Parts: sequence; structure tokens; C-alpha cells
Amino acid sequence: MTSCCYFYNETIRVIQMNTKGYSQGVVQAAIQLNSSLDLQEVLNRILDELQKLISYDVASILIKEGNSLISLKTRGFLSPSEIHFHIDQNPRLQMAVKSNYTIRFDDINAPDPFDGLIDDPNQALKKVHSCMASPLLFDNKSIGIITVDSLKKNMFTSQDEDTLMTFASFASIAIRNAKLVDQLKKSKQELEVQNKNLREEIKIKSGGSDLIGESYLMKELKSNLNIISPSDKSVLIQGETGTGKEIIARYIHQNSHRSHKPLIYVNCAAIPENLIESELFGHKKGAFTGAIQDRVGKFRAANGGTLFLDEIGDLPLTAQPKLLRALQEGEISPVGDDKITKVNVRIISASNKDLLHEVSLGNFRIDLYHRISIFPIIAPSLKQRLDDIPLLVEHFIRKHTQGLSTENIPLRNEFIEQLQKMSWLGNVRELEHFIERALVWSKQFTHPELNLPLIQSMNQSSNKNISMVYKNKKEVELKKLSDAINDFQREYIHQALSQTNNNQAQCAKKLGIDRSNFNRKLKKLKIV
Repeated sequence: MTSCCYFYNETIRVIQMNTKGYSQGVVQAAIQLNSSLDLQEVLNRILDELQKLISYDVASILIKEGNSLISLKTRGFLSPSEIHFHIDQNPRLQMAVKSNYTIRFDDINAPDPFDGLIDDPNQALKKVHSCMASPLLFDNKSIGIITVDSLKKNMFTSQDEDTLMTFASFASIAIRNAKLVDQLKKSKQELEVQNKNLREEIKIKSGGSDLIGESYLMKELKSNLNIISPSDKSVLIQGETGTGKEIIARYIHQNSHRSHKPLIYVNCAAIPENLIESELFGHKKGAFTGAIQDRVGKFRAANGGTLFLDEIGDLPLTAQPKLLRALQEGEISPVGDDKITKVNVRIISASNKDLLHEVSLGNFRIDLYHRISIFPIIAPSLKQRLDDIPLLVEHFIRKHTQGLSTENIPLRNEFIEQLQKMSWLGNVRELEHFIERALVWSKQFTHPELNLPLIQSMNQSSNKNISMVYKNKKEVELKKLSDAINDFQREYIHQALSQTNNNQAQCAKKLGIDRSNFNRKLKKLKIV
């Protein structure tokens, strides 16, 4: 902020040194233009101050990009939307861009690029009759032009030409400075988004991309993934909760030519419906209440890499057409901005729902389904690959003993056999959490060991509060009904959180509870 203040003060000092001999109006206008570094405010001030010096009906600030002029700010046009002009197709604009001084166009019969674009209810043809244009020069190079137009004939004089030329020289400095600051802000925002995405990725996906298992289904899965990974085509991963769909997505990304670019994770079930478009495509400052700054959406953050749309089956119908258009055209528009941005993103989607069934129910668009499921993949459930449990247990022991300083924990055959008989509704994720708890639980013994008595001990402890409600009243002292209900809800929510990988938004949705009520329930039950 200190450097920005110095930048501003130094600019004002230079203006005051170089405006000797100019009218007081031009001097004050120059100071006003450079008293802000916010691009939109600077553009508004340019047109406001210019109106005080030269009376006009229509004005525009056009910036050069390649062989086009793009409107940054306009006054008096029918639409405030961004307008593109091809320089080669507009002789007047071509002259203005190549000139080093103001040009006044007196030939009212010559075609004007703004004809038909002017907001003038009293003129059916909406034609310009007086026009001036001055180049915006920076380091003796044209960065665009500034134009003033009138709907009346012979409105501008030679003095107006000189005034516009002088004004444009100060306007170009103000625009250049504000654009540099704007670019710095956008770069900072993009870095913050990338940093946030990386932190989320590390936190949510810390398990790596190893596909653990040597069962027939896992060998078949790995073979299919090795075929589709090098492609850029979209992949749909379907399977029960906890089967490792996100690990499959990471495997595909890391074995593709996009592996050096980001893999951006989006949980479609956790985004409020009114923020989905902003989350995916970004938004401009002021686009809606609460949009206090520009936001880079997930599509732009994933540009060149992979976008992983988890729980895509929970995407509301209202948001599906916008996603479909982005996938079909490879183009996005941030909320509140008409500018179209090209993106190059590979889409990997995942769902624990049968999306074709959702299509038949009218909850999911058939055209979107076909767009995201060019390569459909099924993540097998744990009960379909029980033979992989020994390898998975060994993997989880290695993973979680790093933080417990526990080594060489023996595994008995009956322990594995018991695990293979259990009902794993949460699949591999539930197994991992179970092993993690077992490792902590085993530390109470002199010789830590994962065995059948340990399972029984853990189950007795975990179910103690629930079973107390149902035991014979002669064997145990009954609690108050409200306390027993709280104990049951606490344990049930713990299990639900485990199955949803501690995602509170998704857990609340699965339990059919409003998110705010769910948060209050967590506080009441003292669940961290």
C-alpha cells in the first residue's frame, strides 16, 4: 500500500510539472484522472472529466488488442456490453490508431463504426454527425483511442481537437497505471486461488494415487485406466461412497500429459445452488451482493489441467445447462462479465448415484450425461474385492503408524478373516478409519497387536452408549431418555461423518438435515 501511495504522489507531481501553460480545467482533470488506481473508477473519471471540457453525446475508450479495438468504457451506447471492432474493417478507427494526433471527421456521409449503436430515441437511424478521435499513446506506442461524438453537425472546433489531444495524453497514463495495478491484483487472486486449491487437495486427497489391490476387479480397473489416462476425453467414475473415486481421478490425472498442470477438486454437493455458477466460472466485483472482489472460478484455475467434479449427480438442474455449454464450447463467462474466456480443461466426474436412473427420474440431463461419460468407469465396492483387504490393511498400517511411532504390528489370520466377514457400508474409507482407530486403541496394550479381541473390545466401547438403551434395566442403570437419545445421535453422526470423509455439508444432506440445524446439532452434542 505504501508503494501505491508513492506511485500516486509521484504521478501527481509529474502532472503538475508538465501541465504549465494548460488551462486550469485540463490541469484539474489530469489530477482527477490519476487520483485513483482502480481501473473502473479511472475509466468513469475519464468520461466524467472529458464531459466538463468537451460537450458530447457519445464517448468511448477503446483498447487495442491484436488487430481489434475493444471497448473498456462507453457512454451513450444502446448496450453497455463489451464491443469489438476489427481495425482493418473500419477506416476511421484505423486512421485514429495510426495517428499521433487528434483527428476530426467532418464528412458526415462517410460510414461511422458507431452508427446504429447509439442510444438516441429521437433519431430513427441513430447516426453520428460529429466525431473526433485521439490516440492513447504510451512510450510513443498506441495502446488504443478515445472518441467523442455528437448527434449534431459541426459541433467540434480546432480548440476541441487540442483539448482532446492533451486530455488523451493524461488519460493514457492513468489507464496504463490502473491496468498494471489491476493485473497485479488478478495475479494475486489467481495465486491465492491456486494456493487454496493446493491446500484443499493436500488436505482432502492426502492418500496419494496408489490403487491398492491385486484382485481381478482391481487388475481390470488398472488396465482400463492405463488405456484412458493419456486421452483428453471425459471420464465418469461411478461407485458407492468410500470406494476411492477421488484416488482413481488422481491416478488418471497423474498418468496423463496434463500431470504437470493442476488437478482441481470440486464437491458439487457442497456448493449452495446460488453460488455454483460463481464457484465454477468465477465472478466480477459487484456482480451480486457479497462479491467484493473479482473471483477466479475453478475452470480457470484448472486451465491446462484437470477438473474433478465430485458428486456431480447432486448438481441442480438449473446449473446443468451452464456446465454443459462450458464443456461443449470450451468457453466460460464469469458472473457479471460478458467477456468470453477460452479454457482447456479435461473433465473427470464422479457420483455415488446411478446417473442413468437419475436421467429417467428427470434429475439429470441426458445430454450432459453423454458429454461427461465418454469413458465410464465403475469403482468396485469393498465387498466385491474382499481378497484385497490384507493389502489394504498393510497399506493403512504403514500410512498411519508414521504419526504414532508404532512399528512391526503383527497381523493374525483370524483378524483378517474377521474383517472380511464385516459389512463395510463405507467401503475402503470405512476400513481405513477402522484401522486408524485400531492402531490408536492397540497402544493401551504392552505389546500392540491387531487381533480379534481388539475388534471385540473396540466394538464394545463404540456401542456402549447405544446398547445401554436396549439392555435389560436390571443389568444397567437407565439414563434419562433425552440423554440416551443424545448418545445415540452422537454415535450415529460420528458414523455418518466417517462415511462422508468428515464433509459436514455432504453429511447433513445425507441425513436430511438443514446445514444450519446440523451445525447446531454438532455444537449441542459437542462433536468436533
